[in-house]
Amino acid sequence: MTIGACSGVTEEQAEKVHNQIRSGITGGLSNVWHRKNISGETKINHLCVDSLNRVVSRDSSWTMNHANGVDFNSLYPFSVGSIRTPSNPCDNGLMYMPGNLREYSDDPIRVKELFNETYNKRHQENDEDAKNGYHIFVTPKAHMLREYWNEFINMLPVFRNMMIDATDPNVVGKVNGDQIKKLQRKRGVERRLTCLLDIHGEFQTFSNYYIFFLIDYCHLVIDEFREISVFHKTDCFKNLVTTVMGRRIEAIKEKNKGVDKYSKMIMNASYGFNIKNNENYAKVELCKLQSDNAVSRKEQLFGHETNQ
Repeated sequence: MTIGACSGVTEEQAEKVHNQIRSGITGGLSNVWHRKNISGETKINHLCVDSLNRVVSRDSSWTMNHANGVDFNSLYPFSVGSIRTPSNPCDNGLMYMPGNLREYSDDPIRVKELFNETYNKRHQENDEDAKNGYHIFVTPKAHMLREYWNEFINMLPVFRNMMIDATDPNVVGKVNGDQIKKLQRKRGVERRLTCLLDIHGEFQTFSNYYIFFLIDYCHLVIDEFREISVFHKTDCFKNLVTTVMGRRIEAIKEKNKGVDKYSKMIMNASYGFNIKNNENYAKVELCKLQSDNAVSRKEQLFGHETNQ
């Protein structure tokens, strides 16, 4: 994406957009499970929210036989490749990436206006109309209606970083809380990536595809808006993705593990590097070694326009 390249966008607004989008980058999710499963004996249980809003675990009639781990193949290239899929109901099955920044606003009325305009045009029946629309990042407060909690309590739909108290058993669970005390770990309020039913009264940033999914399928209700960034859509990574992944598929067929892993590493690295425009956000460090006492002295230079 390109921030600050469009007329009408000030440097201050461009910095706000950069910080807004960075706040929504979540990283990888890690869950630790404390559960003993005995094949043929242990019942498969399900979580539910009772009338007192407590999360309780109840055994089902099904018995545990196997434990399976599920991973995604080619998730990174798929997420940026703008490849048509029937599982995406928006933009005629294509997921576009943000291109040039068109507009930024933190005026609540304008934010709501831009959001509703984009939301109402999410279902396009041809590629030209879809690509002529806009890609947004919006920062709302929202909640899930209480009557739908038990539909999603076993597969929480919101992945977000939050500040949590890592010493509170009501937050981390009794097993984790007891283990922290046993190991005498000094833990406090920390920012952790977790799964949620909604966004717990905080302002959180979402891309258009994610927030549309939460509204349409997870009964998320928007309470208020803080800011919105509007981008032109682009599918500029499609050729890169289809070419490299095509080579990987052929390598897998030919059992060429070298090309297979090489192609995979290119796409994984590209996901985190090429989709970011660091041109105006470069930080360069020059390290000098003093010969007299061999102590490293660091001088920092901050470059704002690296093409000079």
